[in-house]
Amino acid sequence: MSGPWPVTFFAPGKPIPQGSKNLNRHGAMYDQQGKDLDTWRKTVWAYARQAMRRNPAAPAGVPMVCEVEFVMYRPKNLPKTKPTPPATKKPDTDKLQRAIGDAMTGVVFADDSQIVRWMAEKRTAEPGERMGARITVYPRP
Repeated sequence: MSGPWPVTFFAPGKPIPQGSKNLNRHGAMYDQQGKDLDTWRKTVWAYARQAMRRNPAAPAGVPMVCEVEFVMYRPKNLPKTKPTPPATKKPDTDKLQRAIGDAMTGVVFADDSQIVRWMAEKRTAEPGERMGARITVYPRP
């Protein structure tokens, strides 16, 4: 498949998880959206679109692989001289992935259901490093 593969970009900002879907009392589905989720998805969308640079999204049916490294907030009280601890607190990595997949729909691929393999890592930012998500997407070989 021709195109810009692999697509790699960094979306700066605080990674926000996408919550689960719920039913309201009338039976309609809605997202349990966290604060700032729309802003985060728009940021990822904008950087994905810039990375694709006028290339079309992968057509439906093409299996895709998505690798994401989430760089999470570094607390101010963490010493700079000691090793950075792993990011083992909330949010859950799978909910962070859900927001990324939805944000790239229509830009990098036709639908996020095309992602057949996720490789995700969540870690605490090193001193001076920006929060965000380093994303690489490519067709499954």
